[in-house]
Amino acid sequence: MTSPRLMAIGDIHGCDRALETLLQKLDITSDDTLIILGDMINRGANSRRVIEMLLEMQKACHLVTIKGNHEEMVLEVVKGRKPAHLWMEYGGKSTLESYGGSISNIPKSHIDFMEDCLPYFETEQYVFTHANLEPGVALGDQDKQYLRWQKFKKNQPVWEEGRTVVVGHTPQSSGLPTLIDGWMCIDTYAYAGMMLTAADLTNDLFYQTHTNGNFRATFSYDELRMLMA
Repeated sequence: MTSPRLMAIGDIHGCDRALETLLQKLDITSDDTLIILGDMINRGANSRRVIEMLLEMQKACHLVTIKGNHEEMVLEVVKGRKPAHLWMEYGGKSTLESYGGSISNIPKSHIDFMEDCLPYFETEQYVFTHANLEPGVALGDQDKQYLRWQKFKKNQPVWEEGRTVVVGHTPQSSGLPTLIDGWMCIDTYAYAGMMLTAADLTNDLFYQTHTNGNFRATFSYDELRMLMA
């Protein structure tokens, strides 16, 4: 019997084919916890299908979804607090097309799904959020500007000794995750023709699929460190 796994997937950005292949490769069970780090929508080919697949995943495992800046953006438009043209400038056109071209076509269940996303999720060993954490500020006091918009830097200091912060948001142009002391960034530029990445934190493994749905590889943390050296 396999142990329950703790896993995280980086920014999907509407790349439904990459997500479909990745979920198949992960072979998720009902005992597993899967964290989606936000930016599930916008820019890629089929945001609607991505949300539909994740809604199905809620029945298959313990699914935790983190709110990214792109979910925040859509909700601001849907609720009439921001003009739609700002959303269109950040990849909203493809999302709207996946819903038949009209905001009114977005099902309430999809809006509720995005609304219910968490600002962060934590375990004894890890903290998960979309973008970053402000140094010296407790989790409960973090501002959404840091949680959803602040870029990750490869030289930033450890946020809390003994825990690793797992983020997306800042695309890694190499197509590979970045591991530094106290941090892991797994946004690997899926929407720009690169990779969608899942981190199996229980077994120190990464899984990657290409935007087109082709499986790329499974590799260990040590193998990644060798590639980064």
